[in-house]
Amino acid sequence: MKVLRKVGSIELNEGSLMANGLFNISDGNEVSLWFDNETKEDLLSMSDDEFFDEGRVMIEIANTELA
Repeated sequence: MKVLRKVGSIELNEGSLMANGLFNISDGNEVSLWFDNETKEDLLSMSDDEFFDEGRVMIEIANTELA
């Protein structure tokens, strides 16, 4: 995976192989659900604080849905 943006421990990742064209957020231990290019563009346009907060929320939602 290619890291497109990193703020603190939160990374915006671009998928490869079967996940080509999809993106996710990770923090080193946990990961969000996959999302599309539109959401990626929204994340890239956010301030660092907004990006970090939104990334944490996306990871928390994924872990809640998978539990």
